[in-house]
Amino acid sequence: MPLPPKLRVFLWKITKGALPLGENLETRGMTENLTCTHCGLKETTSHLFLHCQFAIDIWYAAPISNLAAITTALDFKGALKLGTKLTNLSPTGLHMGPIVFKPAETLSKAIAYAREWQEAQPERQIGPKSHLHASTLPLPMTDALIINTYASWKKEFFFAGLAWVFSASSGHVLHQQSIFEDCVNSAQMAVVLAIREDIRQAKAQGFNNVILKSDAQTLVRAINNRESIKDLFGILHDILKLAFDLDVISFHYVPRSDNRAADELAKSALLNYSTYLSFVNPYLSKIISNGGSSYWSS
Repeated sequence: MPLPPKLRVFLWKITKGALPLGENLETRGMTENLTCTHCGLKETTSHLFLHCQFAIDIWYAAPISNLAAITTALDFKGALKLGTKLTNLSPTGLHMGPIVFKPAETLSKAIAYAREWQEAQPERQIGPKSHLHASTLPLPMTDALIINTYASWKKEFFFAGLAWVFSASSGHVLHQQSIFEDCVNSAQMAVVLAIREDIRQAKAQGFNNVILKSDAQTLVRAINNRESIKDLFGILHDILKLAFDLDVISFHYVPRSDNRAADELAKSALLNYSTYLSFVNPYLSKIISNGGSSYWSS
């Protein structure tokens, strides 16, 4: 069933522990507002969405069979897998502020909002569903846009050069670009910034079938497996959100030797910036030209 983008992001935040629930706030050192507003027990993800009596009453007010499997699930991810055959939305998330609504009223609002969203969607022909392919899949998409991306990072000054090369499946280069970014905290951050910009550019130019290649093996694996990296959480979230807007996208690791064009573009972005700095601060430019590091895949 297609879901509104906001709901997809909401479910993603739940599974990644990114909601301001009591258990998540407690791990960050907070000591107040850690209990459930409905019953006063500790506010965990499984409690709020599955085990709180308020949530249970909502589940049982819905016309769904085998609810015991949902409400007795040990964690939210397990319940989410069991809930793929259900037709209603999650029981909470609509109720904010003081406790006013009864469980049946909350359920009614959830169904009404779901119907309102569904009726507002334009009619579309049935076609292949959007997929986020893992890097182990073959590359049969002859009409896909192929993006090679690379990032070069200067650790001494937190500078980065980002680059990408757009090619057709025939190998013909359609577009290539490099940009400079400052205040980049790590080599990995430089890479994900480049990937995010790649997808934005592809989307802006009307491409919906994308094969993205990078020599940053660790980050390709993290994106394909939806893994969280603490310092890159927000950017990885942006990448996944942009990916869902495309019809098909796959992320693949390639050796650095197969990524030379993007590599050279990224390094030229830093070189051009050094040239610019030579007019502003010759001493700083000399230091940058003699130092720095590029991202190497792990």
